Formats: sequence, structure tokens, C-alpha cells
Amino acid sequence: MKKIQPLATIPAREAWLFQPENREILEEVKKGLREKGTIKLGSFKKYLK
Repeated sequence: MKKIQPLATIPAREAWLFQPENREILEEVKKGLREKGTIKLGSFKKYLK
């Protein structure tokens, strides 16, 4: 029995990221997404009026 694979369409403007020669860039993007929310920016209270 053959398994059915879902088809995902990648927009042309994003397709370059998934090319084999851009593997390092893709890994950096994945790393950045994993780090999302872990960076503390401090208080912005002094900018409020």
C-alpha cells in the first residue's frame, strides 16, 4: 500500500530559502524562530508620557 504525501505549496518569493545551496540560511532562520520570545528588551517605561 502506497502512502499519500500531503502537498505543500511554497510561494515563489520564499522558495529560494529551501534550495540546497541556502541550507545555512535556512538553519539560521530556524534558530531565530526557536529563540523568539527569549530575548528580554527591558522596560520601555521611560519612553511613555
